[in-house]
Amino acid sequence: MDCKECKGCIHPFLKNELGDRKSRILLRHISECPSCKEDMRSEYLVIEGLRRLESGSDFNLRKDFERMLKAETEKNEAIHNTRLLVNMAVGFMLLLPFVVLIIGVIL
Repeated sequence: MDCKECKGCIHPFLKNELGDRKSRILLRHISECPSCKEDMRSEYLVIEGLRRLESGSDFNLRKDFERMLKAETEKNEAIHNTRLLVNMAVGFMLLLPFVVLIIGVIL
């Protein structure tokens, strides 16, 4: 993902409107690009600040941004790892009959 595409994904990500795969790619880019991370932080501060103003909640948005980013990264990686594990299990189950057949032919 390049910076231009990243900037277009920040708002949907912060509104929980970005899919898991695109979120993972965005989070990876944000972790490597200080400029895009700062853009996300700025947009987060505006969106979350307005929400908290309306609800009367307290403010410590800078720490909250880092916590949100860390939690989203961990959640996204867990989803990715689970999907990877499921795909590996399905692949193994699909290959198992061929392995049994080959072993039967050899013996």
